Amino acid sequence: MKQTLKILLLLLVGLLHLANCKVFKKEKKDDNTPLLLSLALLQGCVLEGEITTDTTVGDCTLRGTVFVKNGATLTILPGSTIKGESNSSLFVLQGSKLIAQGEPTKPIVFTSSKPEGERKAQDWGGIVIIGRSLHQEAGTLPQTEGTDKQTYGEGNDPNDNSGKLKYVRIEFAGAEVAPGDELNNLSLYTVGKGTTIEFIQVHMGFDDGVEIWGGRVEPKYILATGIADDDIDVDEGYFGEIKYVLGYKYPIAAGITYSGDPGGFELDGANDYPQDKQPRHADLNTKGASNFIVSNFTMIGSKDKNNIKYGVVRDCARVTFRNGQFVNFGESRIRDSALGGDCDTVDDNTRIPSGSPDSIINCENVRADVSTNLSYTHNSSNCTINANSVRLSDIVKKPYNLEEPNTPPVFEEDKVDAFRGVGNWTKGWTNWSNK
Repeated sequence: MKQTLKILLLLLVGLLHLANCKVFKKEKKDDNTPLLLSLALLQGCVLEGEITTDTTVGDCTLRGTVFVKNGATLTILPGSTIKGESNSSLFVLQGSKLIAQGEPTKPIVFTSSKPEGERKAQDWGGIVIIGRSLHQEAGTLPQTEGTDKQTYGEGNDPNDNSGKLKYVRIEFAGAEVAPGDELNNLSLYTVGKGTTIEFIQVHMGFDDGVEIWGGRVEPKYILATGIADDDIDVDEGYFGEIKYVLGYKYPIAAGITYSGDPGGFELDGANDYPQDKQPRHADLNTKGASNFIVSNFTMIGSKDKNNIKYGVVRDCARVTFRNGQFVNFGESRIRDSALGGDCDTVDDNTRIPSGSPDSIINCENVRADVSTNLSYTHNSSNCTINANSVRLSDIVKKPYNLEEPNTPPVFEEDKVDAFRGVGNWTKGWTNWSNK
């Protein structure tokens, strides 16, 4: 009888955890029965409102705007699926962490709450992480884009840790609040180098795949498939390296509503940088316009929209492209935009003379399938893209086909720069279905 009561009591504890999605804690180090029962019973929980204590969940529904705050850590178990309802999003605020550490055979999936076959971009908002790393510091502290705006940019720790995302898919996300004011699939605001962002797929999302504002985080193994605007977007004083990137644009027939100016990369230096006049060089403790490397990348465009471009570099950014490929784009160029001022600095070791071009672009072993217009009206370039040196058929044996929407492309893996030295890291955990 006592044993039966004990079992019933433990089941009740598990059901209470299920109802509230609260943290699973062990009362004693050697007694993990409540923990195991709670995890076993965790099905269909709801994440909503504020998370202010350490919380571990499995499969859940995301409802409304959810804030992880007050130093709390939200941990999501390997193999879990988080389904975002309409108008939902997940914000991890300064000092808090998101631990979403999947495995190659057990990825963590953030996706739409709609049934397969009915899913589309903007079904839910996406993930926003705000860290305490460095920012360009150009006057008043800025606020995040999209809904439920939050202040960021007041941190000063290059190695700040906002958690770990590994083997994570973010699908059918993004939302436009107003023109130029959007939630992206994954937004990283002043996130530090102590944060792990690796093996991430952003898929069939509105606006940008991954956007980075300042910070020192160094994302690796990023797959962007069916993204409506830019696969990778950088702003406001980012320093670091983004490595192993595969971008694959889908045809419009896949259900893509492209933005007015889509591309592989949009890489900006700093808002209002000439008024700020801060130093810029490769010191992690330095604040100022962006200075970073994009390496080992393969960007595959779609020619059924003729203005999908390689990318944009502007606003005093200093960018090095290293070991990369651009193929099948409608607009074969990296272009820029005038900032309306020069980018001179106050550091004699890295001074750019007054009146200099807005940005500096370097290219090392970058190739394309057609003759390339670099369009450097406002940029200074040491960039030579080796034109006509790679073709789509050289790197993709069988392209993505809407008649087989669940089947990934077949790559010539040893010829894909995004796989250089590491093999095809997209196998087994990714999703290519457009719905």
